Amino acid sequence: MSFSFRRFFSFFCFFVFVLITRAQTVDVNGLSYSIDSKSLTASLVGISTLSSSDVVIDDEIVIDKVSFTVTSIGKKAFYNSSVSSVTIPNSIILIGDQAFYNCSALRKVVLEDGSSLLTFNSPTSSCFGSSNDSSNNLKSLYVGRSFDFTYHSPFSYQPNLVDVLIGPFVSSLPANFLDHDTALTSLTIPSNVQSLGSSAFDFCENLTNVVFVDEGSKLLSIPSYGFRGCSKL
Repeated sequence: MSFSFRRFFSFFCFFVFVLITRAQTVDVNGLSYSIDSKSLTASLVGISTLSSSDVVIDDEIVIDKVSFTVTSIGKKAFYNSSVSSVTIPNSIILIGDQAFYNCSALRKVVLEDGSSLLTFNSPTSSCFGSSNDSSNNLKSLYVGRSFDFTYHSPFSYQPNLVDVLIGPFVSSLPANFLDHDTALTSLTIPSNVQSLGSSAFDFCENLTNVVFVDEGSKLLSIPSYGFRGCSKL
């Protein structure tokens, strides 16, 4: 075997090894994950055989007795699916573009309590949106930690959202947080919230009652356009 061939063969074996160990797709409990054996992390990339419409995403998965922390949901992972509720663990720090786009059956979203910042990477459109806003049927939202987004707010233009609860670990509410959520009538902002983004509640036209919890409040100011168009306040 010539030296050049041995070198090529060694390189080829190493390349195959990297492909096998670094990027591998597995199915766990009806969901597909891409796992990285070097960082021991996993990204939820889609649905495989899941039959339930109520999805509770695990914070870790175990493959061959090795644990992988689930840190992201990939682009279009649940695109156009029939999921009706989803619980997202605090291990996830990134949700990809259109991850839940066109999920017209989706009624409930839970972002579990946590201190790590969650980022919605949404350059194309809202992660929980649709091609027609009237098809957005989200009704209940629990926000257990702070989040930001790259372009489109994940929970704006939700015309059927009526139940929003903000948890004790949320320190900030981003710009355009719930803007144009026209069914929302009441909201409580707990004392742990330190800042409100611009236009956070723009044109929530039926919002009639907002409670700011005073005891121990860390909120310093309300932006001038925080409640623009909320004509019933």
